[in-house]
Amino acid sequence: MHSWKRNIAQQGDALDLLTSLPDACAALAFFDPQFREVLDKLAYGNEGARQKGRAALPAMTADYIDACLREIGRVLKPGGTIALGFTANSGQPKEDVAATLAAAGFVHIQIVDRPRLFCAMATKA
Repeated sequence: MHSWKRNIAQQGDALDLLTSLPDACAALAFFDPQFREVLDKLAYGNEGARQKGRAALPAMTADYIDACLREIGRVLKPGGTIALGFTANSGQPKEDVAATLAAAGFVHIQIVDRPRLFCAMATKA
């Protein structure tokens, strides 16, 4: 298991970090899921020359993303906020994000749509 340090940029597995945290310890979580299944299905992505490092990131399956969302819900304090960001290249339908957050137990789900991106914010009940 990884030895996590506080307030220092680190690399590692998101689910490993989340499961190491105590219940209700955070007021805010930002999650940038790598929807590889969607990108592979659409046969495109954001792996241009400036994104080679991002392309090397391991793919996140839908089950892995759901597990991360459940763990984020566990570590957020009541009333805490989750924020997710998506580019136009993510291929992720906005409606699916709202449904996934609701299924993970989040409420007050808001989708903010912009021409080349959208973000989602929700609250832990």
